[in-house]
Order: sequence, then C-alpha cells, then structure tokens
Amino acid sequence: MLISWMSHDAYCSFISQGITSLSSSDLIRLRGSFSDSLDKLTSLDLDPVRDLLLTHYSNTGRPAQHQPQILRSFLLMGDLKETSIKNWVHKLHSDPKKLKLKKGEKLPPKSTGSVKKMVHFLFKHPLKKCSERLLQEIFVLAAIVPSVNLGLIPADSLTAAGDGTCLPVPSSHYGIKDCKCYEEDGIWGCKCDRRYSDPDARWGWDSSKEQWFYGHSIYMLSCYNRDFHVDMPLYFRFVGANRHDSISGVVALAEYRELCPNLPIRNIVLDSAHDNFPTYHLCREWDITPFIDLNPTNNGNRTYPGAVTVNEKKSSCLHGWTSHGQLGTL
Repeated sequence: MLISWMSHDAYCSFISQGITSLSSSDLIRLRGSFSDSLDKLTSLDLDPVRDLLLTHYSNTGRPAQHQPQILRSFLLMGDLKETSIKNWVHKLHSDPKKLKLKKGEKLPPKSTGSVKKMVHFLFKHPLKKCSERLLQEIFVLAAIVPSVNLGLIPADSLTAAGDGTCLPVPSSHYGIKDCKCYEEDGIWGCKCDRRYSDPDARWGWDSSKEQWFYGHSIYMLSCYNRDFHVDMPLYFRFVGANRHDSISGVVALAEYRELCPNLPIRNIVLDSAHDNFPTYHLCREWDITPFIDLNPTNNGNRTYPGAVTVNEKKSSCLHGWTSHGQLGTL
C-alpha cells in the first residue's frame, strides 16, 4: 500500500525545532492562545492508525500524502471551534502558527416493536459496513486504547452510561429558493427545487426542554473516572433527530461490542427511554447488567416494586437485570 506518513516522534521533533525559531512575540502567543491545542496535538500518537488506514488505499499509483497532518488539522479545527472547512483553509494560510501546528420530519412515538426488530437484526447482521465505521476505529486506536493503557478507563468490570443529546442546526427546514418566481412573477409558493444547507437534518423532540428542534442527535457511551472526576468517552455517533434513544441505544451497544471486543461493558446505566424488554433481552444475551430508570408510562407492565427511595439513613439500592435473567442489586 502506498501512503506517506510522518511518525509521531518526527512530528514532535518538527514542533520542537519550529518553536526554537519563533520570535519572542510569537512564542508568547503560542504559549498563550495555542498552549492547550499544542499539548493535545503533541500528546496524540497517531502511529497506531497507520496500519488501519493502509488497507483503505491502493497499492498502485501515486502515494497518498499528509494523512496524519489531515487528521491533526481536523482536530485543531475542532479545538479552535471552527466549523467551516473553507474558512479553516483560509485561516491556516493566513496564520503560519496554525499551519505549523497542523502539519506534522416529525418524531415518531416510541415503539417497542421497532426496538425489537433492531435487536433481532443485530443478532444476525454485524455493523461492519457503516459509513462511520472507519472513524470509530480511528477513535478506538488513537483514544480508547491509550486511555486504557494509562489507567484512565478501567480494563475490568467496565460500567458505562448511554444517552442521547440534541444538536440543533441553524439551517431552515424549508430550504432556500434558487428560482426567481416571486421576484419576476409574484409567485410565492412555487414548487421549484430548493437548496438545503443540511439535507440530513430532521425534526426531533427535546424532552429536557419539552420543545421541538431541527437538527441531529448525538448518542454517546461513556464511563466515569473517579480519580479525575471526568467522563471518558467510549463511543459516539450522529443520528437523525427523529430517532428514539431506545433504538440508538441498542445500536450503540452492538457497534461498541464489535469495536472493542477486548473491553466489554459489564454494567450499563440508561434512562427511562431505554426501558423496554428487547433492550433487557439484548443485555442478558451479551452478559451486560442493565440499570435502567423505569418509564412512568409503563406502570401496567411492572412486575417488581417501583424505585427505591434513598436518604441519609438508608443505603442506595438500584435494581437491574442480571445475566441470569433475574433482578439484581447494585
């Protein structure tokens, strides 16, 4: 496979040599506004990603160049809160310091039947051909594996939490008119084609704010690090705003299981959106103990007592399904 790759050691050496050639004013600026970005880029070792990317390039023709630099560029772009690639390219060429750093619809109601169909599908079909799979694999090699090696993510008895969050976009769901029907003929409601800035955006319901929003949802799996009091990301995926968290949850567990077979989730904490029998069944089959908040709309389906009250005189007690299909206590 033909690919040009600058190693992590070579990149760090390049940065060190570049810093020594800076003027005093540029050095102050670098250690000020760019210090956090510099630490992140020099700490991120992309060498493990090389072998993964090799399989996605042809073994003939001109070698692919600057692959780690492209990845660092996107990381720096996000760290500096730039969302436009066009603007980012302009900023890179207008600011040598950034260039050096870079180098080296409506919501359907919740349906247990839909979740059941998805669980049945997951038992028979792996998710290896998803379009975002390569990015997920890069994230595992560059972030999760080093975090496990550093002890930031526990290697045994991993307890994870899953939840979705809303991501509204400023794009209009009506689209933008490209015709001149109104200006020339006074026709406002014409049927001409329209241009959509974000064609994948959908209408969804934000349960926390109790309002509709237009955009996307991000579903995430994370684990809590008690020493540093931070959540460590394990998995994340952009999905349509109209997709219910109950469906995204089972997909997330399935894809994470394929991405990190050596780092299995033993306990999963989920909100009431995931309170359905197909999710419990999936967790039991995969030896995962779920701790799920009971959905208040499922009062007629409860077999066990409701939530346990906790106060300063009583120990906390959470119920979940064990791998043997029995109700367990954490």
